[in-house]
Formats: sequence, C-alpha cells, structure tokens
Amino acid sequence: MNPSRIIKWALSLCILLTTPFLKNGYSNSLTSNADQLIALWKNDQMKISPNRTEIPINKWKDLFEATYTKAVEEKDTLLQFKLSFGLATIYHDLTNFKKGLPILEFLHKNKERLSEAEYKMVLIKLEEEYRATNNIAKAIVIRKERISKNFIHTYWEIYRDCGLYEAAKIDFLLFEPIPEKFSARKLFYKSFLGSILLEMNQVDSARIIYNEGIAEATQAIKENEIKHTQRQEDLVYWHANLVGLSAKCDMLQGKYDHVIERLQFNLKNTGDNNDNKIEVYILLAKAYLHSNNFEKSKLALDNAKLLMADKTLKNIKSDYLLTASNYFDAIKMPDSAFFYLQSYNNYYQELQYNIQKNQSILLLAEMEISDRRKELLSSKTDLQKISQLTKIQKTQLIWLIVCLIGAIIFGIALYFNIRLKNKNRKQILEQNEQLIINAKNIAEQNKHNEILLKELHHRVKNNLQVMYSLLNLQKRRNNDEELKETLSSVQNRIQTMALVHQNLYNSGEFEQVDVTQYIKNLVIHLQSIYKIDTQIVNIEFDIQTSLSLNIDKIIPVGLLINEAVSNAFKHGFNNVKNGILQINIEHINDKLIIEIIDNGHGFKEEDIKETSIGMQLIKIMCTQLNAVYQLSHTQGVHHKIEFKI
Repeated sequence: MNPSRIIKWALSLCILLTTPFLKNGYSNSLTSNADQLIALWKNDQMKISPNRTEIPINKWKDLFEATYTKAVEEKDTLLQFKLSFGLATIYHDLTNFKKGLPILEFLHKNKERLSEAEYKMVLIKLEEEYRATNNIAKAIVIRKERISKNFIHTYWEIYRDCGLYEAAKIDFLLFEPIPEKFSARKLFYKSFLGSILLEMNQVDSARIIYNEGIAEATQAIKENEIKHTQRQEDLVYWHANLVGLSAKCDMLQGKYDHVIERLQFNLKNTGDNNDNKIEVYILLAKAYLHSNNFEKSKLALDNAKLLMADKTLKNIKSDYLLTASNYFDAIKMPDSAFFYLQSYNNYYQELQYNIQKNQSILLLAEMEISDRRKELLSSKTDLQKISQLTKIQKTQLIWLIVCLIGAIIFGIALYFNIRLKNKNRKQILEQNEQLIINAKNIAEQNKHNEILLKELHHRVKNNLQVMYSLLNLQKRRNNDEELKETLSSVQNRIQTMALVHQNLYNSGEFEQVDVTQYIKNLVIHLQSIYKIDTQIVNIEFDIQTSLSLNIDKIIPVGLLINEAVSNAFKHGFNNVKNGILQINIEHINDKLIIEIIDNGHGFKEEDIKETSIGMQLIKIMCTQLNAVYQLSHTQGVHHKIEFKI
C-alpha cells in the first residue's frame, strides 16, 4: 500500500478515536484533543500537504460541533474561541449561513485576538454571508474595513450583487489583480469574469473567457503532475467548473450538442462543492427536459432540492423554481406547474425588491465615500498652505539670524537653507503627484456614480415593464371585460411612467426629460393601443416651445395626457368618420399651457361612472402641479391645464 495513504488513514483513525473520548466528558483532556483536532483540520486546509486526511467536510462539521458543544458545557470560553474560526469556515463552505453568521460576527468583535490571516478570512466570509443574505449595508461596512486595511481595492462583488453588472465589470477589470498563469487563482479569475458577462447577457464573450480558462486549466494540470506546486484537486475542480459553464453558454443559446456529457463531467469532478452540484443538477434537468427524458430530469431536480436544504442560494433557487415549473408543464401537470411558477414569480419579485433596495443603499454609500474623499483633499490643501507659510517664516528668521552673527555663521546657515529648499521642493513634487492621483480617483468615482444612476433608471424602467407584462398575463386569464379595461388603464399609466425613465436612460440626462419628444411618443403609443381599422383619427401637434421638465413634473403631466387621450380614443370618436385630436403646448413667460382637444361627441356629467378614476386622477395631478384646470365637454372635449414651471 502507498505509504502516504497509510499516514492519511492513520491520522483519520486518530480523529475518529478521539471523538468518543471527547463525548465522555473528560474535561482535563478536552483542550488537548481540541488542539489536535484544530491542527489536523488546519493541515487539511493547506494548499499542498502530503499528510492531508481527506476527511469529508460533513465529518469535520460533526467533529467540530461535538467539541464545541462540549466546550460550551464546560464553560471554556478560550476553547470556544479557538474552535470558532474552524467551525465558521466549515459552515461557510457548506453555505449554512444561518449557523455560520453569528460565529463570524463573534470573531469580528474579537478581531484583536485573531492572526492577520484569520482576520482577513473572517472579513471575506462575513462580507460574503451578508451579501448572500441581502444585508448589503453591513456588507459595505465590511468592504470599507477591508479597503482601509489595504486587503482589497475593489467593489465589484458589491456591484454584482446589487444587479449593477456594467459597474461590476468595469471595477473588476480595473482593480482585480490578474493572477499568474496556470494557477487555480487564475482559473477562479476566469470563472468570475465570465459570470459577470453572463449576467450582462454577453454569452459569446463569456464563452470565450471560459474556453480560455479550459485551455489554461488543461495545461496547468499537466505541469502540476510534474512540479507538484499546487493542489491537483483544485485545478481539476476549476477545469470541470469551466467546462460546465461553457455548456451553460451553449444552453442559453439553444445549443444542446454534447451538453449533457460536459455537465456530467463537471458533476463528477466537483468534489465536495455542493453549491456547484446544485447548479449543475438544475442545468442537467433542463438538458434532459429538452430531450424529453422526463425521468432523468425529475431525478436531477430532486437531487438539487435535496442539496439546497439549509442553504442560502439566491439566484440558484430562482432557477430551480422556474425549471420545476417547466418540468411539470411538460408532463401535463398544470397545477404543479402553476404552483412553481407562482413561487418563482413571488421569489423573483422579492429578489428584484432586494436589488432595488441594495442599489439605493449602495448609491448612498458611494456618495458618502466621494464626499469624504473631497473633504480629505480639501483638508490636505489647507494643511499644505499652513505648512508653506510656516516654512517661509522660518526661512526669514534664519536669514535674520545669519545677518546678525557674521560671515562664518552666514555660510553655515546658507548651506542649511539650500538643503531645506531641496527638501521642500521634493515634498511639493510628492504632494503634487498625490493630488494628481486623488483627482484621477475622484474622476473615476464620478464615472461610477453616473453609471449607477443610469443603471437605476434602466432598472426602474425594466421593473415597470415586468409589472406591465404581469398585468397582461392577468388580462389573458380573465374574461371580465370591465376588469380587462381597468387593467389596460393601469398598464397605460405604468407605460407613461416607464417612458420617463426610458428617456432619462437613453438621453444621458438624469433629471430632465424633453417635453416634445416625450408627449409625442406617449400619444403615438396610446393611438397604437386604441386604434380601430374602421375609425380614422388624425393627431395634430402644435407645440410652440422646446423645453425640458424634471421628473417631479413630467410624470404628472404624462398621467394627465394619458387619461385625456385614452378617454378620447375610448369614448369620444365612436361613429365619428374623421376624428381630430389636437395637442397644443405653449410656453408663456414662466407658465406652461397644455390643451387636449377632440371633435368627438363630448359627454354629460351624469354619464361618468362613480367607479371611474380617470377624471379624479386628472384633478389629483392638477393639484400636484398647482395647475389651473378648465374642462369643456358639450361639443367634443377640451382640456386646458396651466401651471408654473
């Protein structure tokens, strides 16, 4: 038998023999056994170790929990602290954040007792668990601490978890150091860069990154078989992981050739990483579903569900629910399909809400960081001025003393003065270089803030579109025409607001919307919705101004026009051969006058339903704008709104 294998199994047997001894409650031996357990576990964590025990992570969990429980019973706080780092690491690797997070927070409060390496790892794991549990505010605090200690220089993970993938990509490429070739760290780098590109739907670019990683992993495995400078299982894992991700790219583009074989290769070589197994099982379920192999698809889904117990996996859970819905839909079980689809929609909405909340928290934090940097720069400038003034005064005093004490002392003083000037010149040059660096950092930060604002408008528009689509689904499932009409009205109001955020996103302006373009787009959109082939309605725009309004005014204006134009199309032009709808906008001094006029039938006050909110909404929006509202409806309908801008 291989001698190294004998040593490994001997160490494993040693641990197993000590476990019952721990449970028997011999307090005098508790510390020594715990120290031995910690030493063996640390040996297993080493990148390269000939004496690794190869004990599964769940066995480590059982051993640490038993020892930790005994230490609690013995009230041995010192031993509890010793065991905390290993136990928190194990819970983290098992994605059991419910148990791991309190221990990490305890370690962070006692960070002065940790080594520098342990302190770094506690910060990394604590931030990851805060991000995984959507506590982005605390995650940002930990990230700032890591940056202040010079452990890291980037925010890309925070941006990614907030849904700001473009900002994450820029930050990743700018500040994430590129590891050396043919290393596990380099393969990790490729995997995460590809994942950001996939979140941005840049599938082809992600596939290129993954294929580069596969080629580099293949070469690294061959070299390490000779040099033995890295853990071979790490290289094998990342090679399999990149193969699986490449297969995922193909699936996203509808290419299923050899996908199952590659995913099975990934699963076979993924080791104890259950998180990766879950994602691969879900991908396998999709692949089997595509080939109508429902039995294997169900088995893959069941395996994923079993492994997901007690884990905190945001996006993977969402993917599982949608895949399960598709599976039950394929096997003609509509009730189960609807249950999982409804669960997916609820969970997706929760994720989107958390993303929006996290984006707001991140935006505030970024602004605070920028403000602090500006204050620091201002303080440095003031200190430099004071320092320079002091140096001038000292120089003048030196010259006065030199004049008083004679020629010899004058020469000595001149020497020191020249030396002092050289020192000052060097300091000024260094300070100028620092100012240039600070200015560059501030410019980059401002660029990031602009990206965040743009992404925020884009995200709001997308969320409004999701609401619009969900209402469409509700309309299709309901036969009540009155309810359908009500839902259509709600959709138009949602689209009215979505157009505002779309204009802000497309124009690059973050506060002002062009009135002319916005109103034309809105009216044309409403015409396309209510258009009837037998009805001719001509729209005439008379807009005698070119101005922009901020978001607080353009949304009420849009809702006003939406209600007036929608009512004209729905009720005003029935049996009218040549309908005319006029939109007049005039800017006089500081007032904006908007008129919506149609040549339809008009209406009577008693014809308005009590349940109708259209006219109520117009009056509410006028109140919000402090507008004067006039309405004529005997021959056609004439709305006139006048307000200060």
